[in-house]
Amino acid sequence: MHLELLSLSNNSLTGSIPNQIFNISSLQVLDLMNNSFSGNIPSTVGYGLINLEELYVNVNKFDGVIPDSISNASQLSILQLSINKFSGPIPNSLEDLRLLTSLDLAGNHLTTELSSTELSFISHLMNCNYLKDLSIGDNPMHGFLPTSVGNLSTSLERLYAYSCEIKGKIPEEIGNLSNLWILSLHGNQLSGSIPLAIKGEIPFSGPFKNFTYESFMCNDDLCGAQRFHVPPCSSPRIHSRKKILQILGTVSSIVAIVIAATMVILILRCRRKDETSRNTDLSMGMPKWISYYDLFKQLMVMMKAIYLV
Repeated sequence: MHLELLSLSNNSLTGSIPNQIFNISSLQVLDLMNNSFSGNIPSTVGYGLINLEELYVNVNKFDGVIPDSISNASQLSILQLSINKFSGPIPNSLEDLRLLTSLDLAGNHLTTELSSTELSFISHLMNCNYLKDLSIGDNPMHGFLPTSVGNLSTSLERLYAYSCEIKGKIPEEIGNLSNLWILSLHGNQLSGSIPLAIKGEIPFSGPFKNFTYESFMCNDDLCGAQRFHVPPCSSPRIHSRKKILQILGTVSSIVAIVIAATMVILILRCRRKDETSRNTDLSMGMPKWISYYDLFKQLMVMMKAIYLV
């Protein structure tokens, strides 16, 4: 049998999964979602499912740790383990799943490593260059969000880390995630100010249409619609007027400098003309000369006066 897809989802199946299923090397998609399966995922799961691309075991009753060997299924692009009873730290070996696009671990009993005060596994996901969805919400992490969160894939679009008992500040580096459009950090123990990258106007479209003001309470750096109970955002017209005034001021200064320079040149030419037409006897005294240096100093004084206006 050369089975490539096995789907048993959305049934009422119970008990443990036969180990033989985890040894079907030709399997590319295994979908056991939304049943009542229990027991552990075999520690050798990654060795048998070497061609597996998608694994769905979410919404079951699996327990125990997430096996390190799962990283041997190097073709995995989707790994859905949410809403089970998995415990222990998230394995660092997930960094070997270079093709991973979606990782859902929400709704378990997963923790950070005992030796770390940070969510250290995040640093080990930096090699997952295609990761778009990362969900670790509703797990008792008890740690700080590391600055390495900014080194996650720039392809990341959705990051769910709600109700994880995360403490400390939101790292400024989170602004490096240029394609991120959903960031869920509610229900944690965060403190400090909102990073500059996520300040500003609350969007009106997408999932924000269904949000209430309670989602944005005590966030003084946000602005938007009145229904969110935040200050209104400043009008772009005000900013454009300021910019126009700045440009006009700069142009006026340049024009004034050009006019001043022109006047000095005209004065200089007139003086030269007068001196050449003058036929006075040398014995009656030398004419009064004005040097270029003196004229240059006068021009600099005029320019300085213009800049001070």
